[in-house]
Amino acid sequence: MISTDSIDTSKKYDLIISDYCISELDEDGIDFYINAAKNCKYGYFTINSTGKLKEYLLKKLRDVFTSVDIKEEYPLTSPFLNIYAICKN
Repeated sequence: MISTDSIDTSKKYDLIISDYCISELDEDGIDFYINAAKNCKYGYFTINSTGKLKEYLLKKLRDVFTSVDIKEEYPLTSPFLNIYAICKN
């Protein structure tokens, strides 16, 4: 089993991906994920959060990456508006 304690967030990575999992986290979980993203060249995030958590996540992504391109999901895979973020440094 892998725990967050075994993830070295100080290492350099080329890419960080979240296929909706970051949408399931609270602010502390988002902060941990974003801490790992700080050392990544690129990020790809599919997001189905809404309201305050969605805005919190998007702000954090914009704080870390120099470019955050938000797109609406197409074609839609649910009756809800899902988005994805393509990020780069």
